[in-house]
Amino acid sequence: MHEQSAPSVGGAAIWSEVPPKEVAIEDAHWSPRLELNRKHAILYQWEQYERCGTIDNFRILAGIGKGERRGFFYTDSDLHKWADAASRILRSGPDEGIERLLREYADLMARCQEPDGYLFTYNQLHFPGTRWKNLMLEHELYCLGHFIEAGVSHFEATERRQLLDLAEKSARLVAREFNDAGPERTSGHEEIEIALLRLYRIAREPEYLETARNLLERRGRTRCFGAKFLGQVLSQVARSRAADRQKSDKGRLGFEFGENLTRREPPFLMLRVLPCFLSGAYQQQDRPMREQVEPRGHAVRWTYLMTAAARLHRESPDPGILGWMRSAWDRLVDRKMYVTGGIGSLPVVEGFGHPFELDNRYSYSETCAAIGSVLWNREMSLATGEARYADLVEWQLENAASVGISLSGDRYFYRNPLAADGELERRPWYATACCPSNISRLWAEVPNLIYSRGEGFIRVDQYIGSVAGIGAEVSIRIVSSLPWEGRARIEVECGSPHTLLLRIPGWADRARATREGSPPRIIDRPPERRFGAARFGRSEYLAFDLASGKSAISLDFPMEISLLKAHPMVGSDVGRVAVARGPVVYCAETADNPGLDLEAVSLDPASLLYTWDGKIFEGGCGTIEGNTERGEPIRLIPYALWGNRGPGSMRVWMKQAG
Repeated sequence: MHEQSAPSVGGAAIWSEVPPKEVAIEDAHWSPRLELNRKHAILYQWEQYERCGTIDNFRILAGIGKGERRGFFYTDSDLHKWADAASRILRSGPDEGIERLLREYADLMARCQEPDGYLFTYNQLHFPGTRWKNLMLEHELYCLGHFIEAGVSHFEATERRQLLDLAEKSARLVAREFNDAGPERTSGHEEIEIALLRLYRIAREPEYLETARNLLERRGRTRCFGAKFLGQVLSQVARSRAADRQKSDKGRLGFEFGENLTRREPPFLMLRVLPCFLSGAYQQQDRPMREQVEPRGHAVRWTYLMTAAARLHRESPDPGILGWMRSAWDRLVDRKMYVTGGIGSLPVVEGFGHPFELDNRYSYSETCAAIGSVLWNREMSLATGEARYADLVEWQLENAASVGISLSGDRYFYRNPLAADGELERRPWYATACCPSNISRLWAEVPNLIYSRGEGFIRVDQYIGSVAGIGAEVSIRIVSSLPWEGRARIEVECGSPHTLLLRIPGWADRARATREGSPPRIIDRPPERRFGAARFGRSEYLAFDLASGKSAISLDFPMEISLLKAHPMVGSDVGRVAVARGPVVYCAETADNPGLDLEAVSLDPASLLYTWDGKIFEGGCGTIEGNTERGEPIRLIPYALWGNRGPGSMRVWMKQAG
């Protein structure tokens, strides 16, 4: 076996996406999820934006609604992300209900956008004529970025230009205002850079590429950042008070939100928070982009920075950017990532702690951070051709990201600890509602994660049942039983010779790949039980040369129950194991184990057996049954499914007998 990549040009891999409109999902595991996203989750989210006033804010600005602006200054972005998600859903087929809502959204944006492209209801309603006042705090460019992404996604899905034209108007404004601006005029929350690079991909306007590059390269170069940041804090406080004085209800949203707080915090957390903000580390402003090898600050912001940098490298190859991101990836996965793939251990800053500071109970692991990491790793997979990034996409998609939404599609987790005792439950909504539309965005993106293509190459990155047309030359079909069983069949028909690359996951100690008419190719490697970069680094691509015509290859990854160990520096996990099978991490939950003290019991590893349970949840799932050291029965379920039966205790890391 050997890892083989497509040829490179100028140091950049020439892999590209297969357009999602060319990919049809036919998968027992993912098809129901994507249907839930289309038929319920995305519509439920619109109802919540109606209820909390996010849509009414635009109606008031457009002069077709009455009342007062509600919500935080960044709530525009939630509706823009909803439009982005809804548009991505349409890439897989039309839907009149979604299209009707998108038309309403587009009409509203056309009414609200100023002639030069400016759009930010907080300023337009409360402080007309005021712009770019507190870029470190008030999310103007973040909101515009999500608006531009919505326009790009809508055009990709429908080929209609209404939203795209509005998005380009805003992008041209950003380019005029910020392409030649100083480092203090960079955004406090990365996103505009991703948006400009996505728009550049379809519009090919050099000013979008250059503005994105300049915004990225100027980060971390602001002199006296702490003093300027404090000045913006004081300004924002005064502006918030002025905005509140305009409201009869002082900004009350009119309904209750469930808080997603920890009951335990790291020692002296508040003493650590102030330096994080004043240094700029929270917003990745403490050092230039290429020197940010250590993941620091707000985890979502960090993943958006990395995603933008990876997209920049793909558009304008730069080995320096790629080398920096490889080093950052190693440090993230080895020192600052939970076994679920969650990132960001600290509450309050919603971000990274010290290396190996991975406490299970106060873990923040925001859903949006996992989503951002999936998007970054997909970009790295395309930029490098290395299998380890596709491996992490699979792991985070199945665990750290998907845990954020309920089986019903209308209950959410904002933070995702690895241990809980009843203080956390899925909520119908949050005052900061970034995660719901973001996970709908990710699920709509699943067709874009499966295949990659290069000149004469086809690559299978995820084993999700699907049918795709790859250019005029190739059609491919995947029949998959993952993530519950390790079997997949790949059927390809080529009009000319191609090389097919199939990912052998890092979690598979053994694998068999059999091409019809040929002897099997066997992969057998020593187990890697420590969670970290080495485990993902074992992933590689197996190459098959295909002649014109039809070919079929069967894959078998025997799925054994793995007892994973943490790095010994992670003190809270010493003497404990995390249970995984294939790409799925398991946990014990009170609903299955009444009467057991999940913190104290010890697993008997020899007793653990995998079984399929078709009744425990709608659609069924794999479970792991066994005994404690004292002979008590215990059941583990996939971590992504916990919390669907009400609050209770939950543990991922458990003591091991002996």
